[in-house]
Amino acid sequence: MKTKWIACLLLCAMVAAFLLGAKGIVNLHDSETSELESGSQDMLVGYLLVPSTDYGSFGDEAMNLTERITGEDAEPFADFCEKTGALRFLYLYINYDNNEEGRGYYKAVVDPVFTDIKTSVAAGDADNGVSFAGTMLLTPAVDLNYSWFRVYEKPDGSFYTSSTIGIWFGGSGSMTNTERAESTRTINGVETTYYTELVLTLEGVNLPTGYVILSFDADHELLERIEYTSDELPESLKLPDGTAYVLVERQEISDDGPTVNRSLYQSTDDGFHLYFDRGDGICESSYCELIWPEASNAWD
Repeated sequence: MKTKWIACLLLCAMVAAFLLGAKGIVNLHDSETSELESGSQDMLVGYLLVPSTDYGSFGDEAMNLTERITGEDAEPFADFCEKTGALRFLYLYINYDNNEEGRGYYKAVVDPVFTDIKTSVAAGDADNGVSFAGTMLLTPAVDLNYSWFRVYEKPDGSFYTSSTIGIWFGGSGSMTNTERAESTRTINGVETTYYTELVLTLEGVNLPTGYVILSFDADHELLERIEYTSDELPESLKLPDGTAYVLVERQEISDDGPTVNRSLYQSTDDGFHLYFDRGDGICESSYCELIWPEASNAWD
């Protein structure tokens, strides 16, 4: 399968070209630590991806967004994203008391185009910080042209955007963008340094066209066959009595034509992840829960 993709980091003046089957890592800075433009107290918490086709209309607004959220269910920049189609890849610290010494929790705010989300939090004398990773799945027909705005969080719990990176991705392959930044916070009178590491991967995939769910009993007899288009698979599937295992076939279109990707699941599996092209070459991901019959553990 022929693979060709190019990624341009416009404002960083970096251009990377990748040929057949290439994979790469792009670091946004020569050093591991990013310099925070507004001072060391502000924490890098993620990216706001704005379609570059709208950059003339929304670029200035995206560069100067500021927002304070109230309530556990509130999410920053929700109105802007609804208006522009911008995407959020954020891992926020929600401060209960809304001050430097208050206690809080971390919260991921991501749109459904991001999958394979991984988070880790380090807390210790020598290492304090968070790592946040995710993946965007893109079909060969995609022409991805987004401006990535860094999102920062102030100690008072407010958020703002700053600086931009232009990204273009076409075809297939994969690219991993890694950025690490440090900030300082004062907790109980002690100044502590925290790091934020963001790892965002763009991965080319075949175009999914449908899913076939095949349920088998312990004697490998087919109990049920259900076929869905790629975007109509339900959030949960109740499997027929006697189901011992399930074969999920994802029907795809590759550069070489139609193909099938098969995965096997048994009663110890809660479900499976799926994705579909939302119409512009960017895939949305979701999860389908498998509801097993009570006796599905028995193979006798």
